[in-house]
Amino acid sequence: MLQVKKINYPQFEPFPYQHNAQRYCKARTLLTGKKLVLLGMVAICFMLAVLAVSLYSSIVSLHYQIKSTETQLNLLADEYRSQELEIARLSSLGRIDHLARNELGMREPVPGQIRILTASRGDSTHSGE
Repeated sequence: MLQVKKINYPQFEPFPYQHNAQRYCKARTLLTGKKLVLLGMVAICFMLAVLAVSLYSSIVSLHYQIKSTETQLNLLADEYRSQELEIARLSSLGRIDHLARNELGMREPVPGQIRILTASRGDSTHSGE
């Protein structure tokens, strides 16, 4: 008869490196956790960079508005000074006297033209020179 000879073959395991598989899963989990932390840090850095750029943009915009307002203020101050000079020129007594005498034909009053009237509490009025 035939005899069957038993041959010992290595035992087949579904995952030959079972002890390494657990370590691999732990390492993968840790690696994924590290990746998440790194991704979170990158996201925070990106948000901070966007915040810094927006703040810088606001500062530049405000600086432009300040310069524009300062320029407008300087123009208004110059106009104010020119208006004050114009007022001083137009209200000078020499100019008014010249206009009154030459353009309006006015002259100095003669001594009898000026009368000073005073009012008293009574019914009578006094006139004097």
